[in-house]
Amino acid sequence: MTNSFLAVFILLSLGAFGQKPDRTFYDTEQQQVKEEFFTKSRQKNGEYTKFHFDGMVTIHGTYESDKKTGFWEYFHSNGRRSAMGNYLKDTLGGHWIYFFRNGKVSTEGNFVAGQKNGSWVVYNERGIKTGEGMFDKGEGTFSEFYPDGTVERVAMYNNGLKNGESTVYFEDGSVKQTAWFSNNLLVDTMRVYYHEGQIQSESIFNAGKLNGLLISYYSNGVLKERSNYKNGLADGESTLYDEKGQLEMEAMYQKGVLISSKKYKDGVVIAY
Repeated sequence: MTNSFLAVFILLSLGAFGQKPDRTFYDTEQQQVKEEFFTKSRQKNGEYTKFHFDGMVTIHGTYESDKKTGFWEYFHSNGRRSAMGNYLKDTLGGHWIYFFRNGKVSTEGNFVAGQKNGSWVVYNERGIKTGEGMFDKGEGTFSEFYPDGTVERVAMYNNGLKNGESTVYFEDGSVKQTAWFSNNLLVDTMRVYYHEGQIQSESIFNAGKLNGLLISYYSNGVLKERSNYKNGLADGESTLYDEKGQLEMEAMYQKGVLISSKKYKDGVVIAY
């Protein structure tokens, strides 16, 4: 059902049943209707509609005792659907579909008691699948894809947030990065790899911030950097090396502020 037809249908329905809806307005003159809904015992009961400033429908559904129930539709400002699916007492249930402004499906999947359940698929605006996952009561694994369909990232989720291991891949399938998340925040050790498989860096996170030792290497395996971090800021000793393994710089930081440093060339201090 198109947005404009829906608006006309709503108006005809209201007239047919005779009961006048309650209304809220965008303006003090009460010319621009914001919402139309029915009440019973001071609770929303029955059809509910919310409008954009220009009068186009933005939300349409049904309330029962002040709770969203049954089929609901959401619309973009251009009149096309942005989402549609069912509620049971304010809780998402059944199959839901989400749309881009061009009308193409962006995401679709099922809910059980408000939690993602079963297969979920994500598309880009051209209709090409960019991700898919399988969930059991909100917990599961979701994969993202490169344009050619090969896997780019696999992450574990719980309640809509990254929780557990996340792995990023190069297009040939070799590992690019491994990390751990807790409620979408990086925790524990993150490792980054060169395409050939050598480790590029290893760092420790806590609550999404660098917190501990960061070590990085050149592609030839030689140590490049060894630095300490606390709450996302450089804190303590930091050392840098060239590709031959010779010391280039020693520095001392405190809460992200450089306290002292020495620069080296061929093992000799050349600057402070």
